[in-house]
Amino acid sequence: MRYSEYRRCGYLRNRNMCSIFLSRFQGMAKDVRVAQPGRSPHKMLKRAGVLVTAMVFLLLAGKVFAAEPSGAQEYKDNCARCHGADATGKGQDADNKPGYHPADLTHISKDHGGTFPHQEIYDVIDGGKRLPAHYNFNSPMPLWGLSYQLKGKEYSEESEAAVKRKINALLDYLESIQEK
Repeated sequence: MRYSEYRRCGYLRNRNMCSIFLSRFQGMAKDVRVAQPGRSPHKMLKRAGVLVTAMVFLLLAGKVFAAEPSGAQEYKDNCARCHGADATGKGQDADNKPGYHPADLTHISKDHGGTFPHQEIYDVIDGGKRLPAHYNFNSPMPLWGLSYQLKGKEYSEESEAAVKRKINALLDYLESIQEK
């Protein structure tokens, strides 16, 4: 802070204190680092602390998110063998189970009036809402909600959060490949 700023803020109450402060302030002005605005050693330390904290946060966040595969990678690893690399239902294992054929995943929005039904597709992938009257238990479609559980931590909050992240990443990918 400059002398005029101190005076304006009311830090200096009387003339005697003003003269004492002025003599000290003029002595400090000889140190170039303090005299230049924005170059106070305290401000520099504070800025360095903020930068270090931000870098640590970014490094930790990168490790957390790097462990999660993208929706495209998840699709390639777990879905493409039946639904095909192009998601049209023509994968190498498409006809392994007689009577079942994988869905064409590029027409989901088109089949639902132009909007992608997130919750409905989430439920199909998760498999938690399969009921005998609504879905055949003999379906070759895996229950990814069970498969994605963290080993040794099944059904914990952490594991359920990991399942949601993977399925939501997959949903984002599926929404991005919809035919217009």
